[in-house]
Amino acid sequence: MKKTQNVCSFCGRPQKEAGLLLQGLDGFICCDCAHRAIEIYREQMPVENRFKLEKVPTPQEIKDYLDQYVIGQDDAKKYLSVSVYNHYKRLLQNKEDSEVELEKSNIIMIGTTGTGKTLLARTIAKLLKVPFTIVDATVFTEAGYVGEDVESILSSLLKLLEGSMVNVPPKGGRKHPEQDYIHVDTRNILFICGGAFDGIEKKIAQRLNTHTVGYNSVQNKQRIDSKNLMKYVLPQDLKSFGLIPEIIGRLPVLTYLNPLDREALYNILTQPKNSLVKQQVKLFAMDQVELSFEEEALQYMVDKALEYKLGARGLRSIMESVMIDAQFDAPSRKGEKLVITKDYVKKQLEKNTQLYA
Repeated sequence: MKKTQNVCSFCGRPQKEAGLLLQGLDGFICCDCAHRAIEIYREQMPVENRFKLEKVPTPQEIKDYLDQYVIGQDDAKKYLSVSVYNHYKRLLQNKEDSEVELEKSNIIMIGTTGTGKTLLARTIAKLLKVPFTIVDATVFTEAGYVGEDVESILSSLLKLLEGSMVNVPPKGGRKHPEQDYIHVDTRNILFICGGAFDGIEKKIAQRLNTHTVGYNSVQNKQRIDSKNLMKYVLPQDLKSFGLIPEIIGRLPVLTYLNPLDREALYNILTQPKNSLVKQQVKLFAMDQVELSFEEEALQYMVDKALEYKLGARGLRSIMESVMIDAQFDAPSRKGEKLVITKDYVKKQLEKNTQLYA
């Protein structure tokens, strides 16, 4: 007599395909369906039952956590910490009893490439254990996007930022027109926008110079930090740069990130919990190789990062270029010690003449 195979009562997959099945009184459920059931339950649960304000980290606690992973950028950290904390307070407000409705405050960060815009947002999401998605808007260009024009994309973006119910095709809209849409309410989603805004310093400088009239203006001009004009950015600078007022108004929290100097780049290389040096040491330790870096080698990598003006991203590219050969040999060198010297760094970078010549 052939034995009947157990199947998941929800998706119908047999145990051979579904793996572990949890048995109930009259059926079974696989792990995938169990996880999906938990997600649906949480989505339908009232917001006030999902979390309490006492469980949400305070702005100071959020900033302290960011300090462990992101070097410097104290002003941006404070803006982000307060905005995220206020967002949770908004979610917890009793809209039926409250006469004052708390509105969403989306964020826009201005800073050159490699200063930590994405890392800040990703680290906060990690702390709060919430979904985090990166969307690059540069692909929606007038020349490169087929089927829709820029104006229609812009109109959709305004609705998303302000908060509305949108229909999202889970498998892509064009190839599967018959599919059911997922309804997403963006009113409870905090949008953190960021960009390099290359050239906006000229707009800031023009605005600051328009007020330089008379003796007092000379003193004010001397107090302006010409090496970091980003710290003086205002919404009108974004408008002068090309953003329409409708978008600026839906991004009320404006903050900036400082350019990375030599000290900041060195600290990024060595200090954070997930610093580039600590990551490399851990990778080699997993192959039982003891890795260390001479101080001169680290200083030389920082010098190169400053030379190419790519911020922390450039620093990571340099580290990967330096370590690629050693990573290739590491699995075959178990039990050995490896010391990275300045001469070794120079030799490795010289090999990649296209990037580091």
